[in-house]
Amino acid sequence: MNTKPHKLAIVGFRHGHIGEQVNATRELENLELVATCEEDTGARAALEAQNLGVPIYDSYDQLLNEVDFDIIGIGDYFAIRGQRAIKALEHGKHVLSDKPLCTSLDELNAIKVLSSEKNLQIGCQLELRGIGTYRRLRRLI
Repeated sequence: MNTKPHKLAIVGFRHGHIGEQVNATRELENLELVATCEEDTGARAALEAQNLGVPIYDSYDQLLNEVDFDIIGIGDYFAIRGQRAIKALEHGKHVLSDKPLCTSLDELNAIKVLSSEKNLQIGCQLELRGIGTYRRLRRLI
């Protein structure tokens, strides 16, 4: 069965863990990186140097309004992640965020309500679960 890959866009590259989402798009057949967004000038320059081969937006709103994608990966700074997730859900996008997903109970409630109403999935990056040390610990336990 040949299924189309899920289209992933990523916003926010100021936290190192977001690189794992980029790497996942190279390793998983069912995931395709289609665009990125970084509003911080310095971080955007570093992102441009990576030559990912996809458009880099300097406006999250522009990314949401102009790019066809299914999932937003969020790696921005802590205090803005909840707002990013809420906007994505309002635009009908699934969310995969670095931790923490948000920093207030109001944001968490809005995320819960929107994801339920729109039947959208929320996930958090837990990439450390796959590193060698933790795999060995799981085998021991």
